[in-house]
Amino acid sequence: MQNIILLVIATSVLGTVHSLECYNCNSTNAVDKPDACKGLESLTKCTDPALCLSATVIIEDGPVKKYSSIKQCHIPQNGQECENFLKNLKNMYPSSKVELFNNQCKTCDKTGCNKSGASTTMPILFTLLVSYVLCKLM
Repeated sequence: MQNIILLVIATSVLGTVHSLECYNCNSTNAVDKPDACKGLESLTKCTDPALCLSATVIIEDGPVKKYSSIKQCHIPQNGQECENFLKNLKNMYPSSKVELFNNQCKTCDKTGCNKSGASTTMPILFTLLVSYVLCKLM
């Protein structure tokens, strides 16, 4: 039993030693979609220090309205990540109205946590399964 506990702890610790990996995607649509990146994102290793960011923004240029879903690695900024992200987008599109869609911007600090419909259950189940298999092999 002690071996199982040690293996679970070791597996969890080893998983946190590596750099954070976040999903990366920038998908723009002419219509509102809950998450335009769903199925299009790819996992990218971040440069430390980092957080994962996920946001949906509306970019209005005259009568044209576009919805962009953006997922990326982001530098930690003391809780100001979403505000600074939006400021940078506004600077990139100075002649357009840029705003968050339904305040959809969040950051997280676990590998893959910004995936479309991300689940926290699978990493836990995977860790337990690996620990169980390793114990049986010993």
